[in-house]
Amino acid sequence: MKRCPKCNFLNEDFASSCGGCGAPFGLGIVKKFKDSKTNLYAKYALVLGIISIPLIYFCLGWITGATAIAFGILARYKIKKSQGTQTGGTMSLVGIILGIVAVGAAVALLIYAAYITNPMGCSGIPGNPELFLEGRGIN
Repeated sequence: MKRCPKCNFLNEDFASSCGGCGAPFGLGIVKKFKDSKTNLYAKYALVLGIISIPLIYFCLGWITGATAIAFGILARYKIKKSQGTQTGGTMSLVGIILGIVAVGAAVALLIYAAYITNPMGCSGIPGNPELFLEGRGIN
């Protein structure tokens, strides 16, 4: 594949002119397309997604998880717009998934912590009704 030096359009190797702008390919102005490069945001999304899982234990997983989701979405957008010059779509997707797992686990732990710190629980009656009745002076 070769890239047009004028409009940066990706053309076939045998093309005599650019399919994007119509500029002819002359001698010396043709740039051969290099191997695709992995998007940096995709790498960040994957690393942050992986880091967010053990950080759930320290109640910090939601921070890196949310950042992994944001970087993953940004990476997928940039990869799609790159016309095949960038790769890393799977890396960004895994980062997004791990970020969602970390944020979901953080929310679940927050709900669980709120539930266990409330002595009445969700129903308004504590786990042992006999203790509840004794505390009220009812025998």
